[in-house]
Amino acid sequence: METKTDRFPARRISLSAGLTGLTAFAVLAAACAFLASCLILDGSFNDRELVSFSFTKAANPGLRLARVGTIDKEAGTIRIEIPDYMDAKSMAADFGFEGFEVRVGGRVQESGVTRNDFTRPVVYEVVGKDDEATAYRVEVTIVPARTEKSLVEARIGAYGDWYGDYDGGYYYWEYNVEWFEDGSDLIGRCPYITPTDALRAIRLIVWSDACAVELDGKEFDLGSEVSREPFDAYSMDIDVDLTEPVTLVLTAEDLSTVTRIIRIERRPSLSYFWLWTGDGSVLYGTVDQSDNSVSVSLPYGTDPTQLVAQLSYDGEGVEVSGVLQSSGVTENDFSVPVDYVVRGAYGFDTTYRVVATVSPASAAKELSSILIGRISTATTGTYSWSYPDYATSLVYEFPNYSSVSLSSLYVLPTITGISITATEADGETRILKTKNDIAYASNFVDFSGPVTFVVTAEDGSAQEYEALITKAP
Repeated sequence: METKTDRFPARRISLSAGLTGLTAFAVLAAACAFLASCLILDGSFNDRELVSFSFTKAANPGLRLARVGTIDKEAGTIRIEIPDYMDAKSMAADFGFEGFEVRVGGRVQESGVTRNDFTRPVVYEVVGKDDEATAYRVEVTIVPARTEKSLVEARIGAYGDWYGDYDGGYYYWEYNVEWFEDGSDLIGRCPYITPTDALRAIRLIVWSDACAVELDGKEFDLGSEVSREPFDAYSMDIDVDLTEPVTLVLTAEDLSTVTRIIRIERRPSLSYFWLWTGDGSVLYGTVDQSDNSVSVSLPYGTDPTQLVAQLSYDGEGVEVSGVLQSSGVTENDFSVPVDYVVRGAYGFDTTYRVVATVSPASAAKELSSILIGRISTATTGTYSWSYPDYATSLVYEFPNYSSVSLSSLYVLPTITGISITATEADGETRILKTKNDIAYASNFVDFSGPVTFVVTAEDGSAQEYEALITKAP
């Protein structure tokens, strides 16, 4: 017999006649504690709701693709499909519910086990402990097997250890792959930074609406069959070696198949680029992988029509206007933009536009620094230098004990212009240095009188610097 409280059903228990005294009391105390927990938990048994309903492959051998029912709680109906190759007279439903038990025609149902005849509507009743029930009418539609077997999406990525080995965990990053269709082939172009070795154990994620997928003869699961809705695309997530093409066979529910070949190539790319000028200078270019551009700044006065490029690339070769380029050898006219085509595998190329800009004439004409001194040891050719303070006037006084001769002091200037000259007190002018040259070995200047240095800029403007070098009496 059962008794009921106002809210929860309670179960009556009886003690064995052989239990007396303290033993009976201890057992009774334990039973009361158990009853307290039951009284709290049994409240859910009065709920009467069916929360999920499906036909799964595990419960129905031969079913190739799970079916999920649509529950209308207000109407008390469940709509679900059964493919025509299955026997609708004997199907087991997987269901989730809130309540005490589920019955069909008074028979208690076990999820994923009890079979019913779904050739006609079947009423599932969710019964509470209070014997009240909520009915759901299951309406089945017999449908042809699905034919969908497309490759909806593919991605590749990799797993790695957390920085600092964070509790042995791992993280996932995804390569920004460009995918292309080539007949039945799917070709992915990896970023130029993707190392070849990374493709040997890459993570391949494939989304497909097929019911089965094989990769190089091995079958893989496409996501959770229980939660799968019709026409959804579910994923396969596996490690695979993509240094060579792999074969993907997608099978529809009607057992028709389609074969796709997945090929991955590293995106052909330029990694660095520079130009040699006629005077032997190296001008480094800036390679922008985001828009496949290369920019090079040429000094004023550079002739851009016959320059040689030094380059490094990842690909099958590099061409300009169909001419194969040899790094450090082939000349091109950079007075206009030049398109460098890096050839890749499978006929895919990457084109980089190289723009060389000749800088305008600079007005810079600073005498950045100057060293004035004498040869201290004729046999070794070393120098001892004095460092005069200067702005546009250089004034320096050697100590009286110095053995220098003001009529023959060596000068080593540093300038931002294109040349510097020195005009001595007697009016003689000599070129001391040009911008790209080292100082001339004969840079000895007579400082027995005032000397005028003139720095000339690229634009032809000039700046004078007056120098007065003396010796203390």
